[in-house]
Amino acid sequence: MLRFLLPLSLVLSSALALNRTSFLHSDNYHVSTVTATFPQGLFDCKRLGWVLAIEEDAEETSALNTVLTETGHQADNIWLGGVYQEISGFYSQWIWIENGKIIEYTNWQSGEPSQSSTYPCIRKDALTSSYPGQWYANNCESNSYYFICQGD
Repeated sequence: MLRFLLPLSLVLSSALALNRTSFLHSDNYHVSTVTATFPQGLFDCKRLGWVLAIEEDAEETSALNTVLTETGHQADNIWLGGVYQEISGFYSQWIWIENGKIIEYTNWQSGEPSQSSTYPCIRKDALTSSYPGQWYANNCESNSYYFICQGD
């Protein structure tokens, strides 16, 4: 019985932390007010019926940059919904996690993306950084960033 108490306490503390998450809204985008790992951000968006935001073209990139500026998040790194996914035993590809589409439009920083499974999630750099709003391949679970959800 004791071996189940620790996992249960971790689940409860994670659930309590997620309930404290609030969002700044702008049309169909919702920017978190707390940082989280990629899986936590993904879960938080999903539990509210939203998805982690994607940038499928320059227009969406511009819209997200506007939302980040309007909500005061221009100096923050943000999780997007892109992941490096193994398609078969010998083939991997960057995809949007929500719809499984291969990422065709890209906004990578110079030298990115890393083709390593060590950095399989997309982080959008702060708009005030040296690479304003560009993407960076990042470890999904060892870093916490703000995240932006998309949905009605």
